[in-house]
Amino acid sequence: MKKKLKKLKTNKSVETLLNQDLSPYIHSENFKPMRFELKPKNQTVTIRMSEDLLKALKRKSKKHGIHYQKLIRQALEEALLERR
Repeated sequence: MKKKLKKLKTNKSVETLLNQDLSPYIHSENFKPMRFELKPKNQTVTIRMSEDLLKALKRKSKKHGIHYQKLIRQALEEALLERR
């Protein structure tokens, strides 16, 4: 039986989870692809945008659990890859 992982908020809840059989949790619905940004970020860019767009970026990045600047970098990378 597939089980969905819940967000664990305390160390005790993590310990409780780790003390049981985790095999029901190992399926694709509990994992998402991750990007590892290995190249150093040594350039600074200043960009002007509307307050509404910035708020939307911050909401979406919070939903995905990443910083909004990383979300902007990902969007730029994807746009460049599509145009190759």
